[in-house]
Amino acid sequence: MRIDKNRWLAAPLGLLLLVSLSSCTRNGLALDGGQWGYVPLVARVTNLSDSSCRDSLSGQVAAMLEKQGETPDHAGAMSEDALKALAHSPEPRPFYAFSPSYMRYGFFV
Repeated sequence: MRIDKNRWLAAPLGLLLLVSLSSCTRNGLALDGGQWGYVPLVARVTNLSDSSCRDSLSGQVAAMLEKQGETPDHAGAMSEDALKALAHSPEPRPFYAFSPSYMRYGFFV
């Protein structure tokens, strides 16, 4: 009786592929109330007291707000307000910037 080498390797490789794909599909997902939903990963920023870090993050948030159509002046003020709230957050969570036109922009760090 001759065993084909390809068939001998197919079962373990197929199982390995199945296990790796199933672990990838669960990344960031949580079962809540019988339904799967995406859970964003967030972190707490702890070095906003460093002026270079604060200025860099503020500039990046302001640039994103400008791309959404906010004026540079409004984007800068909104970014500073959002970072003040982020600096006082005791736990990892999203933070928000509020525009004068009552638009709320959410960010995950």
